[in-house]
Amino acid sequence: MKKLQFVFLILLFCSISLDSQAHPLQLEIPKDVRSLSEAIEQIQPRGEILLSPGTYEILTTIELSKPLKIRGTGNDPGEVVLQGKEKNVFFIHENGNVELANLTIQNEGTFHPTPTQEEKAEFEKHSQAIANSAAVRIQTPFCKFSGCIISSVHSSGVVVERRGCRPVFESCRIENCGSVGIWLFPGAEGVYADCKIRRNSKAGMVYGGMGSSPNIIGTLFSDGLAEGILICGDSRGAISSEFRANAGAGICVQSSSASPKISNSRFYDGETVGILFRNAVGEVCQCGFYGRLTAGIRIEGPRSRVSLTGTRFGDKSTRGILCTGGAACMVTGTVFQNQKEGVGIQIEGENTRVQIRDTVFAECACTGFYIRDKASPEIMQCRMRNHRGTGFLIQEEAAPQIRECGIVDLEGVGFEFRSGACGTMMQYSIERASGPGIILAGTGTSPSIRDSRFQKISSAPGIQVQESANAEFTNCVFQDCAGDGGHLSGKGTSVTFYSCRFGDSITSCRNGVVFEKGAVGRFEKCKFSKFSNCVFLSDPDTEAEFKECTFHEANVGLRAANGAKCSLFAVRFCLNSEFGMMLQGAGTSSFLSGETCFVRNCQGGVKVMDGAAAVLEQCELHKHPAALEIEGTEAVVTVRKTIFSENEVGVQVKNGASGILKECDFKYCCTGVAAEGEGTYTEMTQCTLGPENIVGIQFADRAAGKVLECQIFGGRIGIRSVGAKTIPEFTNCTVKNCREWGIQLKDGGSGCFRKNTVQENGLHESSDVIFLDGSGDWDLSGSGAELILEENLPALETLPAGKVKRNRQ
Repeated sequence: MKKLQFVFLILLFCSISLDSQAHPLQLEIPKDVRSLSEAIEQIQPRGEILLSPGTYEILTTIELSKPLKIRGTGNDPGEVVLQGKEKNVFFIHENGNVELANLTIQNEGTFHPTPTQEEKAEFEKHSQAIANSAAVRIQTPFCKFSGCIISSVHSSGVVVERRGCRPVFESCRIENCGSVGIWLFPGAEGVYADCKIRRNSKAGMVYGGMGSSPNIIGTLFSDGLAEGILICGDSRGAISSEFRANAGAGICVQSSSASPKISNSRFYDGETVGILFRNAVGEVCQCGFYGRLTAGIRIEGPRSRVSLTGTRFGDKSTRGILCTGGAACMVTGTVFQNQKEGVGIQIEGENTRVQIRDTVFAECACTGFYIRDKASPEIMQCRMRNHRGTGFLIQEEAAPQIRECGIVDLEGVGFEFRSGACGTMMQYSIERASGPGIILAGTGTSPSIRDSRFQKISSAPGIQVQESANAEFTNCVFQDCAGDGGHLSGKGTSVTFYSCRFGDSITSCRNGVVFEKGAVGRFEKCKFSKFSNCVFLSDPDTEAEFKECTFHEANVGLRAANGAKCSLFAVRFCLNSEFGMMLQGAGTSSFLSGETCFVRNCQGGVKVMDGAAAVLEQCELHKHPAALEIEGTEAVVTVRKTIFSENEVGVQVKNGASGILKECDFKYCCTGVAAEGEGTYTEMTQCTLGPENIVGIQFADRAAGKVLECQIFGGRIGIRSVGAKTIPEFTNCTVKNCREWGIQLKDGGSGCFRKNTVQENGLHESSDVIFLDGSGDWDLSGSGAELILEENLPALETLPAGKVKRNRQ
């Protein structure tokens, strides 16, 4: 029994030795065998074939169906060349778990076009021919290529044919192919690391179909005549690579069922776009786009849904990101650095849905955001600094929602809304800009701007509204604008401001808001300070309404001229160095009303001149040299229920102007009402002048007027008429308790008095004629209540006996 076992072991050893000699573990070509086919046939499974430098003609396809390794022994893969014909150089079958290293594998191949998603059926029809003509055809679940060069003159370099195939390519070059560099059929996968896929006539890599999910790491796709990677069908994949100077997209994803993850990739200097999503789904994170590209990322089609995170852009010639055609996109943490021209982010299309957060533009020279064609993105927490160009260009009925964004050091325009654009802008700030903070232009343009700041605009208005645009500003601040805080121009242009502040750190020649050429505006609870003119309305048909607004520390609070119109309710003018309000020019008109309408502590209160008109109702004018000045032919002001106090002059009417005062109250003024100049007319009804006015009413230099049912009391002089042919009329008035003169006629001044009461005054002095109508109209019963008349006056039989003294000096 032991002998039999021993004999069996000897026979087994001899069998193994003979098999090892027939099938060695290593063969070298041409040292051990003359051809690769012969070596493959003889090599033991998992053996190694060494190819010496040289060119090997491969006349028929080498089929690999057992595990082995084939390695070129040259110093460079280009030293060992396997040259095939039209068919495959290598066909790696299902069981061919092989490793190929340091080889150049190339064939002539046969041309086949790259399929699109729409051509899927055509692709399936020709897929066998495509696989047969590639330089390398793979069906095995696993194989490995290291340091190889693969090319095909007319066809593809590599075709990975079956579902579940997971080849590994490391440090390989797939280049100069007449079709696709690497083609993964549906379900194929694999790892492609540190490779160079370049100068291919079609895509560098194509994959698609259920289960296709390659892992592409550190690979360079460059100088292709089409896409770097084309992804279609129901596929995924992870891509972290570099794409440079391709004629097509760096990566093109063209299926709604495809959803690759593209991360830590770089895209440079392509002729079209870095990444194109066409009706596709995907994720892009921590990628960079540099050089000249028509777009860094283009997302188009209603079935596109893409997430962009942490992407960086620089040196774009056209666009960084383009979303169009109903695509959906979320952009977070994007940075644009030194983008030289073009557009950072362009969004277009009514059904395009885009959300953008935490985007930064730094030292760029481009349009930051271009939003058009009814697009309505949401943009939040974006910043621009040292930016040259337009921050946001919004037009063609676009309606973005913009929140918590800001621009610092802008050489250009912050926002341009044009051609019917609207939308909402909230919590935005623009600081240190050379162009307007906002330009609004075009019929239908009507954005809403809230809680925003526009400050230190160096050479242009904070806002510029024109060409029939409309807008609404709420809780906004306009400060230190070297132009105007706001400039509104054109018929049909209309702007509403709620709770806004217009200010300047020092008084300058600028204006808070300028209206011209028919623009219309409304202000409610706004504050203006430290301008030359807080508001300036300069042209006919220009109109503005103010409610509960404040104008202070300016040269002129509100200036209206040349036929402009304005209405003011419960406004306040104070501490203005020239006038609270100035109206000038024929057709210019204003209406002031409100129990809390104050004009206080200005060098001049309200001035109406040169044919302008105004109505003041229920106002209070305090502490001015002249609270209300009315000057010039055809200037007309009507004042009702208004209080004038502590002014040097309450109302001054001169040089042909007209003033109509009803139920007004004048107190603590040097002169309550002063009218002077030929053609000047003043009418007062039911007004009260006192106490403590130095002069209640004064007419001078041929001024005319009527004073009806007024109360004049408690000052030094009640009524004064100065100068020849100055003949005011007083009817049903009361003049009493004046310390010096109830009525004083000086230098030829006259008056006509009917049914008045003059009592308890100090004296009455005249140097000309007092016309009296009926002795019963006068009550001269107070202490010292006398009329002192000169000798040359006409008979005074109508006066009560004993109440008139003649001055015989």
